Amino acid sequence: MLEIAALLKNKKPNVSKKISSIKIPNWVIYLAALFNKRANEAALFLRMSRNVSNEKAKRILGLEPIPNNEETIPASINSMIKF
Repeated sequence: MLEIAALLKNKKPNVSKKISSIKIPNWVIYLAALFNKRANEAALFLRMSRNVSNEKAKRILGLEPIPNNEETIPASINSMIKF
Protein backbone atom coordinates (compact mmCIF):
# COMPACT_ATOMS: atom_id res chain seq x y z
CA MET A 1 0.00 0.00 0.00
CA LEU A 2 2.87 2.38 0.66
CA GLU A 3 4.06 1.80 -2.91
CA ILE A 4 0.62 2.75 -4.23
CA ALA A 5 0.60 5.91 -2.08
CA ALA A 6 4.04 6.89 -3.39
CA LEU A 7 3.00 6.23 -6.99
CA LEU A 8 -0.13 8.32 -6.63
CA LYS A 9 1.81 11.19 -5.06
CA ASN A 10 3.98 11.28 -8.18
CA LYS A 11 1.29 10.67 -10.82
CA LYS A 12 -1.83 12.21 -9.23
CA PRO A 13 -0.81 14.84 -6.68
CA ASN A 14 -4.30 16.38 -6.53
CA VAL A 15 -5.80 13.04 -5.44
CA SER A 16 -2.94 11.97 -3.18
CA LYS A 17 -3.71 14.63 -0.55
CA LYS A 18 -6.35 12.29 0.90
CA ILE A 19 -4.10 9.20 0.94
CA SER A 20 -2.17 8.30 4.06
CA SER A 21 1.47 7.24 3.75
CA ILE A 22 1.79 5.98 7.32
CA LYS A 23 2.33 2.27 7.92
CA ILE A 24 0.57 0.86 10.97
CA PRO A 25 2.02 -2.38 12.41
CA ASN A 26 -0.22 -5.43 12.03
CA TRP A 27 -0.41 -6.01 15.78
CA VAL A 28 -1.94 -2.55 16.24
CA ILE A 29 -4.64 -3.40 13.69
CA TYR A 30 -5.40 -6.71 15.41
CA LEU A 31 -5.61 -5.00 18.80
CA ALA A 32 -7.86 -2.24 17.48
CA ALA A 33 -10.05 -4.85 15.77
CA LEU A 34 -11.23 -5.95 19.19
CA PHE A 35 -12.87 -2.56 19.72
CA ASN A 36 -13.47 -1.00 16.29
CA LYS A 37 -15.52 -2.30 13.34
CA ARG A 38 -13.36 -0.61 10.67
CA ALA A 39 -10.19 -2.01 12.23
CA ASN A 40 -11.85 -5.43 12.25
CA GLU A 41 -12.40 -5.12 8.50
CA ALA A 42 -8.74 -4.14 8.05
CA ALA A 43 -7.71 -7.21 10.08
CA LEU A 44 -9.73 -9.38 7.70
CA PHE A 45 -7.74 -7.97 4.79
CA LEU A 46 -4.49 -8.77 6.61
CA ARG A 47 -5.54 -12.40 6.96
CA MET A 48 -6.76 -12.68 3.36
CA SER A 49 -4.68 -14.69 0.91
CA ARG A 50 -3.53 -12.61 -2.05
CA ASN A 51 -2.12 -15.49 -4.06
CA VAL A 52 -4.29 -15.15 -7.15
CA SER A 53 -3.82 -15.78 -10.85
CA ASN A 54 -5.34 -14.26 -13.97
CA GLU A 55 -4.48 -17.27 -16.15
CA LYS A 56 -8.10 -18.42 -16.49
CA ALA A 57 -9.26 -14.95 -17.57
CA LYS A 58 -6.45 -14.81 -20.12
CA ARG A 59 -7.22 -18.27 -21.44
CA ILE A 60 -11.04 -18.12 -21.60
CA LEU A 61 -11.74 -14.43 -22.20
CA GLY A 62 -8.57 -13.50 -24.04
CA LEU A 63 -7.92 -10.80 -21.46
CA GLU A 64 -4.72 -8.81 -21.85
CA PRO A 65 -4.14 -7.10 -18.50
CA ILE A 66 -2.18 -3.87 -18.17
CA PRO A 67 1.31 -5.16 -17.30
CA ASN A 68 2.51 -2.71 -14.65
CA ASN A 69 1.26 -0.69 -11.70
CA GLU A 70 2.55 2.60 -13.14
CA GLU A 71 -0.23 2.42 -15.75
CA THR A 72 -2.88 0.40 -13.93
CA ILE A 73 -3.29 2.44 -10.75
CA PRO A 74 -3.60 5.91 -12.36
CA ALA A 75 -6.03 4.42 -14.93
CA SER A 76 -8.14 3.04 -12.08
CA ILE A 77 -8.14 6.40 -10.30
CA ASN A 78 -9.17 8.17 -13.53
CA SER A 79 -12.03 5.71 -13.94
CA MET A 80 -13.21 6.30 -10.35
CA ILE A 81 -13.10 10.07 -10.84
CA LYS A 82 -14.97 9.83 -14.14
CA PHE A 83 -17.77 7.61 -12.86
